[in-house]
Amino acid sequence: MLNRSAAKRRLLNLLLATLGFVWVATVYFLYEHGASSTVYLLFLLSVVLAVAVVGLQRHLLPVQEIRRINALASEIVPGIGGEAKAIEEKGVPEEILPITQAYNLLLDYHEDRHRQERDFIADASHELRTPLAGVRLQTQIAMRTDDAAKQARAHKNILVAIDRGTRLVEQLLTLSRLTADKKVLNPEQVDLRRCCEIAVEALAGAADAKRITIEIDNDQAVFTLMAEKSSILTLLDNLLLNAIQFSPEGGCVHISLARDLGGVTISVTDEGPGVPEADRARVLRRFQKSAAGTKTGTGLGLAIAKRVVELHSGDLVLGEGTGGRGLTVAVTFPVGSGDKRAC
Repeated sequence: MLNRSAAKRRLLNLLLATLGFVWVATVYFLYEHGASSTVYLLFLLSVVLAVAVVGLQRHLLPVQEIRRINALASEIVPGIGGEAKAIEEKGVPEEILPITQAYNLLLDYHEDRHRQERDFIADASHELRTPLAGVRLQTQIAMRTDDAAKQARAHKNILVAIDRGTRLVEQLLTLSRLTADKKVLNPEQVDLRRCCEIAVEALAGAADAKRITIEIDNDQAVFTLMAEKSSILTLLDNLLLNAIQFSPEGGCVHISLARDLGGVTISVTDEGPGVPEADRARVLRRFQKSAAGTKTGTGLGLAIAKRVVELHSGDLVLGEGTGGRGLTVAVTFPVGSGDKRAC
């Protein structure tokens, strides 16, 4: 269609040139035969016609292309039309090229969002099946036995599966909130050490269940940051829970705070199996786990932490723990990272 439009444009230009030549020849003929008043009127009329023709040439021809864009754009609306397709930009008249490019960009964004939503729903459904299957299995065991000890063990396993499912749903909601379009931060002056203490207190039960000690470095220096406090607590909650889940019974999780010219850094180190360097980029994506780890966890903790850091323009790095054992997650927030913004 674009080639036909270009051919029509060339044909119209040729026709206009021919008519212009005939018009000039007619005016000259009348002038030579003394029809001065007629020539004057024709001259004025020719000016008006020239302006009109130029306007028609520049603004009427692209209408067909705009109609084509409108027809394709309507396919973006769910339930209307078929599969939306990008417009070939080669040969598009320059007057509507910006519109065509904007449409293609919008279509790319639209397709990317739908792909992310499909992947997210598929991953979430897969992860939710695990705790639900556990509840079903343990319920069947409890119903089929009269042994009180086996029933008690099944009931305990049901509670564990329910807790895992609840945690997964909570993390899914958190990740959805953090990844919403135009997420706006509400920064305030945050005491990072106090936030660490709050997170440790909140997870004391989970740590005690595995006899894990959580230590905060003894340096009493004050570390403050302009940030959204609720998001910082979400970050710490997920980092610490991840460390607790992958640490062995009776292990230790260490939290350190440091400041330099680059900003403020929070590091959480555990004594678990660690993450091989080849897996470190992958485990920061949702529902991804390290091959060296255990089957515990939802695969969302580090993804949530990464998103919080991104919202604050910070940096998250995974490395080896102390003495090459375990995992260290280092989060650095630059000075002024919590300025109010939409991401």
